[in-house]
Amino acid sequence: MLKKVKRIFGSERNFEKLSFENFTIFDGLTPAVDACRNFNSDKENLYLWGAPGMGKTHLAFAIIRSAMLAGKRVDKLTMRELINRFRLVKPEEETAQIEELVAVDVLVIDDMGKAANSDFALNILTDILDKRSLMERNGLVITSNLFISDLSRQSGDDRLSSRISGMCRLVEVRSPYDYRVERGGI
Repeated sequence: MLKKVKRIFGSERNFEKLSFENFTIFDGLTPAVDACRNFNSDKENLYLWGAPGMGKTHLAFAIIRSAMLAGKRVDKLTMRELINRFRLVKPEEETAQIEELVAVDVLVIDDMGKAANSDFALNILTDILDKRSLMERNGLVITSNLFISDLSRQSGDDRLSSRISGMCRLVEVRSPYDYRVERGGI
């Protein structure tokens, strides 16, 4: 587990720091924190959206941490990491990597909409979402600065937003404070 902790969190210190207990709940954040704290990876998926600095990534890491402590298989990728993982791989390797991401109990895709949208990226992401949906595999957590309709406009494609809306509970992470500035968190 230590290797996975270091790959996902960067360090054991971050593993301890990025928890629900260490999340400062500023005005307006209680509904989002409750949704994340009560997240049941066997039964639901979450799309956490809101302005930068609201604590979406910290909450996603807290979900991962809880899942890891419960012995669940997890993976976490930013959109850039997701694209880089699949760039220049052979088709059979691509299929195997998609299957790995489909199989984990909790999959976090952080900062959706931040990386450049290409047909390649949309196709990979659509494949992952379709397979998780068809296999009734829950445990998907997506963070984004964009509301679902803004995601469609930015990508110029409704496939992702349609799938996400059908699969995920949409949770706005909103506060009058910038979490990074006020708390010094991720």
